[in-house]
Amino acid sequence: MSLSESHDYFLEIVAKKTKGAKHLDYELPFLFENARHLPAADLPKLDAFAAKLDEKFVDQFLEALGPLRTHPANHLTIRDYAQRQERRSASARRNVFSRRNSMH
Repeated sequence: MSLSESHDYFLEIVAKKTKGAKHLDYELPFLFENARHLPAADLPKLDAFAAKLDEKFVDQFLEALGPLRTHPANHLTIRDYAQRQERRSASARRNVFSRRNSMH
């Protein structure tokens, strides 16, 4: 099962379990806790899904997404991306400078 399929399957199960449920039962918190195993890149989809949930479940679901928002690995990914972008920019500046020097 691919990450995309697991994400869709997870949301499908949550939708089935919450549809028509009158309260937060024993199973739902365990199910919500599994959201932390999804990729942080799925946060926009998960937030959009939370907006469609019955209000009885939204807070618990959003709390379960907290680790995705604050996980150190996600910050490293963002930092690594920023560093990579900076290296690319520096490389592009060097290329432009070397082309200018070779023209003279």
